[in-house]
Amino acid sequence: MRDPKRIGRICKLLEEKWMDVPEYRLGQFLRVFIFNFEPDDYPNIFSQEDNVTEERLCNLDIDLIKIKTQNPNVYVEDLKKDDYRSLKDTANF
Repeated sequence: MRDPKRIGRICKLLEEKWMDVPEYRLGQFLRVFIFNFEPDDYPNIFSQEDNVTEERLCNLDIDLIKIKTQNPNVYVEDLKKDDYRSLKDTANF
């Protein structure tokens, strides 16, 4: 059985991070920052494990994403590949 405590942790992280971009709708926020791009343009939200979602939310820094994605060779999808751990490496600015 999955840990039921993950629900509260993920909801708190979601609230905290979504407040950084309150103009986004929930689906928009999740699609852009949490779930991977799918070829048919719809994220497959059912197959992503909760630990991936939680790690992405923990590491998510909207301000750093905005800065890093100003580089035309860096996309949000690139940063998701390592669950935003690379955002903590400020040497890559």
